[in-house]
Amino acid sequence: MSGRYEGNLPCLNITNVQEKSFLSASEELHKSLGNVSYARLRQKLGIPLRNTTKCEACALGKITKASFKSKHQRAARPFEEPHLDLIGPISPTSRENDRYILTVVDSNTRYCSATPINLKSNHHAKFHVKTCQVTCSEIMGGGGLSLTRCLAEKGCKGMVICEV
Repeated sequence: MSGRYEGNLPCLNITNVQEKSFLSASEELHKSLGNVSYARLRQKLGIPLRNTTKCEACALGKITKASFKSKHQRAARPFEEPHLDLIGPISPTSRENDRYILTVVDSNTRYCSATPINLKSNHHAKFHVKTCQVTCSEIMGGGGLSLTRCLAEKGCKGMVICEV
């Protein structure tokens, strides 16, 4: 490599090197056509190709993840286990200045409820705690535990939350 200065800028004399692929012609064809199987390439193109190496992308594509085995059983009675989540703050606010949504999903019946709430601290104003013949054995909260903790502090453990 050699160079010179033109003004205050260095200029290098670089010769281009011929590019070479480390892939064989069959591997290059396999990858350029979206990892098509070699059997299909032989069948469709009529070219006698050999699979000389293992394709890492194809091997990774065949890996499957085992499904999650949950030990949790669904509730046996309605509202035995409500799942609660507080969504927000949402921008822009609604016409009533609601910025949050309290969602309730019953584990047994799959009953869903979504109630708009203006302030995070006022979610107990929109809901009242009502005891029923069926009591909650567990309150399931979303990603944030502040709602679950607050409801438990207000005596919601073992009670059903109903809309006003």
